[in-house]
Parts: sequence; C-alpha cells; structure tokens
Amino acid sequence: MMHKAHCSNPEVTLTSDASGSWGCGAFWNTNWFQYQWCPITDKWAITEQELLPIVIASAIWGPQWANKSVSCLCDNEAVVFIINSGTSRDPTVMSLLRCLHFITAKFNLFLTTTHLPGSNNLLADALSRNNLSYFFDNLPQANSTPCQIPPTLLTLLVQPNLDWTSQSWNKMFNTTFSQLCHPAQSALMPPATRDSSIFATAQACSHTQHPNQRCASSQPSLASSTQTSVY
Repeated sequence: MMHKAHCSNPEVTLTSDASGSWGCGAFWNTNWFQYQWCPITDKWAITEQELLPIVIASAIWGPQWANKSVSCLCDNEAVVFIINSGTSRDPTVMSLLRCLHFITAKFNLFLTTTHLPGSNNLLADALSRNNLSYFFDNLPQANSTPCQIPPTLLTLLVQPNLDWTSQSWNKMFNTTFSQLCHPAQSALMPPATRDSSIFATAQACSHTQHPNQRCASSQPSLASSTQTSVY
C-alpha cells in the first residue's frame, strides 16, 4: 500500500527520472530499465511522464519487493505530492495512480515517495536521456543489460480509454502479472492461449532500449517479448 508517512529505513530504494527529449528510466541496486517515448507518451505532460517509470518499476520488480518498504526518489515535486496524497485531477495521472495502487496492494508494498533534487539525480537522468556511457561510468556494478518491460504492461499503463472496471482490463491485468510473477511459465505458454489483440495493441508503445552490451546504440523493439528478464 502507498503511505503518506516517510519511511526512514526503507528496504528498497528506487530512483527514477524522465526527460522530454528521449524517455524515462529507473534503477535500484544493480537493476535498471529504460523506456523510449512512443507516439502516445511523447505527448504526455511531464508529470505523467515522471510518474510512469515509478509504476513500471513497481510492476516489474514488485515480485522481488513483496512485503517490503520502498522509497521512491523522484526529482519532480508534483509527482511526489501526487503519490503521497493519492489523488490528482489529471485523468492520465489518475489512471497510472490507480494501477500503482493495485500493484502495491498485490505485492503488499509499503511505498513512499521523496523528492530528490535534480542535481543529485544524475544516474536516472542519464537513463532517461539514453546516456548509457555516463550511467555505467558512475555505476559500474550495474547489470550489463536492462530489465525487460512486458508489452502487456505498457498497454495497461499507456493505452488511452481503457476502462479499469471492465472485464477486458481485469484480464489484461491478470495476464500481465502472471508473466511477471511466473516468467518461466509465460515463456512456455502456447501462442494459441495468448490474447493476440493485447499484444498487437502493445506494439505501438513497446520501444525501449535493450542493448546487447553496455554502450550499444541499437534500440530493437520488445514488442515480441512476452516476459520480463530481471537480473
């Protein structure tokens, strides 16, 4: 669950950032990911863009964080206020916030957010600007490859006009977190048992950096991936 009170001794510390020029990213310990803006998220306001990596991180790493206290460090004061207060007038922000509530409840997370000055947020900033050279130079122990983001998760978070009270949304949520909690089973799932419409919808927003090595510049789509790889 999300809490207003600050946790003085969090078991997990997440740092995230977003940039208008490329995308967003986040890391904890040696784990990290990047997400490059798609045509939908590229048009989002910065508050929405800054909130997205926190929700993505809570989803892909939630199984590892289960029953722990999580401190999210963010250099956007509006996002810090929104997460800690649990409300916003922005429909897109509320959609993301609602997903974050479901995620924290699913994994029983004690999640709080703290403002981190931009001058102290250079590693996450580097991820959001696709500056991997700076990121690895200053965090050499980081994993050489990023954690993958399931296309269904992106669809769940990014696609407009999804009705979270609908049966299709509930099915998508369950499909997504089945992959995240049981990646080996998802990899073995026969194609016929997958909802092809969900994966087709996800293709437009599946552009994320996935280098084969540390400073590679190639940016293949993860739209064909149906599981997450957490290192």
